[in-house]
Amino acid sequence: MPINTAMHIANRALLLAQASMEVTAHNMANVNTKGYSRQELELIPSPTYKSAFGEMGSGVSGEKISRMYDATLTRNLIRQSSLLAKYETEKSIIWQIETIFNESLDNGLNRVLAEFWNSWQEVANNPEGNPERMSLMENSHALINTISQMRASLDEQLMDLNLRIKDAVTEVNILVEEIAELNESISRAEMGRFNANDMRDQRDVLLRRLAGLIEITEFEDPRDGSTFVLTPKGFPLVEGNVYWTLSSAKDVAGNDRIYWNRSPDARVDITDTFDQGQLGGLVKIRQNIIEDFYTQFDAFTAMLIKEVNRQHAQGAGLVHMTDATGTYEVSPFARLETNLAGEDNDIVFTAKNTGADGDQVTITFLDPGGLNQPLGVTVVNNDITISLARDSGGNFTATARDIIDFINTDSGAGAAAARALVSVALAQDNDGRGLVSAMEETNLNRHLSNILTFGEDMAAGSFDLITYDASNSPAVNTINVNPNDTREDILAQIGESFATGIAGIRASIVADDSGKEHLKIEADTSNGYDYTLANDTASILMALGLNTFFSGHDTATVQLNQTIENNLSFINAGMVSAEGETSRGSNVNALTIADLKDRAYLFQNGPSTISEAYNTLAADIGSTAHTINRNTDFTENLVMQLEQQRDSISAVSIDEELTNMIKFQYAYMAAAKIITTSDEMLQSLISMV
Repeated sequence: MPINTAMHIANRALLLAQASMEVTAHNMANVNTKGYSRQELELIPSPTYKSAFGEMGSGVSGEKISRMYDATLTRNLIRQSSLLAKYETEKSIIWQIETIFNESLDNGLNRVLAEFWNSWQEVANNPEGNPERMSLMENSHALINTISQMRASLDEQLMDLNLRIKDAVTEVNILVEEIAELNESISRAEMGRFNANDMRDQRDVLLRRLAGLIEITEFEDPRDGSTFVLTPKGFPLVEGNVYWTLSSAKDVAGNDRIYWNRSPDARVDITDTFDQGQLGGLVKIRQNIIEDFYTQFDAFTAMLIKEVNRQHAQGAGLVHMTDATGTYEVSPFARLETNLAGEDNDIVFTAKNTGADGDQVTITFLDPGGLNQPLGVTVVNNDITISLARDSGGNFTATARDIIDFINTDSGAGAAAARALVSVALAQDNDGRGLVSAMEETNLNRHLSNILTFGEDMAAGSFDLITYDASNSPAVNTINVNPNDTREDILAQIGESFATGIAGIRASIVADDSGKEHLKIEADTSNGYDYTLANDTASILMALGLNTFFSGHDTATVQLNQTIENNLSFINAGMVSAEGETSRGSNVNALTIADLKDRAYLFQNGPSTISEAYNTLAADIGSTAHTINRNTDFTENLVMQLEQQRDSISAVSIDEELTNMIKFQYAYMAAAKIITTSDEMLQSLISMV
């Protein structure tokens, strides 16, 4: 081997040993850097050359600095990390909800509910006793306060959840911009044949963080090394150095919806496309879990209010009434609540004109036929026609939310004319995401069963209005009721002045401080009249809030009737006889109310008592928490295993790098020795000449 060639080989080996040492030093310096992938200088034999002895080697060459990386494993880790982020988000929320509905310490809702029922039994034991009535009022307040506090805590969780959605959307936007910038840097750096290893590691860290927020699909463009990032339904977030952002805005229910911003002036609601990541967890637990808890909690409270009020309205207190005002609004505006096939798609239309003008409004959901039909509204006189949207396959695509948003915000003449006639809102317990189908022309109306809060519980029947004159002589007056009656029908039967209708009684419509109207019945006290209400077979007294114990209709509004707050004598422990007589010592109604705790009523999950309905809710929360915890633990273990597999390939091992350092040190020393020896040989040759 020529001497100059040996020195050339040694010189190259010296440089590559030094370069390998630098790569090792870089690895060791980044041993604690998150997401860093171990690097290695790939060494290959240099090209051979012909010699008298055959092909002769020319030493070593450096191919490239490689990144120890498994793309498939990393992609799987990103996907599973997204799923874990979803479960961890759900776990943090369900844990807080569990604390709200915690019954393990015997200081929860079950205890105050039991004390409420027991208080009615105590009133039955001594119906004239003021201490028993005060105890009932105190325990009723405790029950109401507990329900209200639990509702407020649940509201706080929902508010915090919506804030977390907004924060997550902001973080997504930051990450997609950074990924786009790294794409540009990587593409520019890799225009040659080398890899931008450190920047690729940084991009993988960002992709994993992004996957922790939102489920993504990502793939690399082999031409320039840039990454494409898409949402689950194919909405692009990053394409090369171009990126799109998300935004959030509240819907008609006050919840934050997530939008993909196609352009500054166009956006698409993609909330329902999320299934993984923090946003997926927040959206799913809000839509599928928290909303169901609200529904069950409100159903429990509404049934408690209705059934106690229904029975309380049948009885009589220690004194007769001189005037009573219903706690529930008797609106002068006609309304229509759709009853469409499917779920979560019903809308309430309320006329903006009172009386007959409002009754003349009609609503029609029209099937336009054909394909690719847009949502539209036309108005002729008082007839509103909503032309439903159809897609390219001829399927209905408009949801209740779409229709509400269109009528409320569209600038077209049809929507504007509809807004002038009606206001629109989601029906109770609907989330508005259900598809709306065709519906024939339907009139808005002011039937009591339609406009009262608990109007749907009304039936054809009657109630008795018993009047007492100055000599306390009773007169039983039967008021016939039909669910299709209007408030004017009730006013006409009772009479709107003391001189018409029932002697010594008049009925009127009065407005409260907020302008809401209620039915009021008052006696002619100047002539010694008073009255009681009883024998309600139509549930109209309960629906109007007359002679009732509670006011309100759900967990957010439940209160004690102000009439009872002001005078405990109006707690109806007794009953009215067939002749209209009352007895201060009667306890029949108190006993019946106390027994309500053992009666089964029809709830969403089937027949159960009121207490069992709440226990079912508490059990559902516990079961949901158990499922989420189990899913979290399983996915956490899976991610841990994937991370261990990744670390076995990509992580820096100090022991291994120290070994490499010693190896490259000896290689360097060997190359130096070759140079020294070659130099000595060259010197010997020169001295011989």
